[in-house]
Amino acid sequence: VAGVLLIILSVAVVFEERRQGNKAPLWKGRKSVVAISVLLSLIAYALLLDILGFLLDTLLIFGFLFASSGKHSWKVVLGASLITTASAFLLFGYVLKIPLPVGLLHF
Repeated sequence: VAGVLLIILSVAVVFEERRQGNKAPLWKGRKSVVAISVLLSLIAYALLLDILGFLLDTLLIFGFLFASSGKHSWKVVLGASLITTASAFLLFGYVLKIPLPVGLLHF
């Protein structure tokens, strides 16, 4: 419900900007490519979560998202991805006791 509401409000903002005369191109340059790739990666994350499991899927998406900024070395991207994934796994799996998809790794 919240996602649908956000989509509707986002479209409304775009149309309102257009109505007020802001004719700046919506999709131009590197930022639009990054925005589209982030959107597609989130869709892929949702589709692959049950197949790959929480750990592997989350590690891959964080790696992609951190790398897509283009500001960090692969060592920083890998380290940040591992730390973020492990933290999320511990928080949701152990502290909040939310069952997470196991997928290929079976733990």
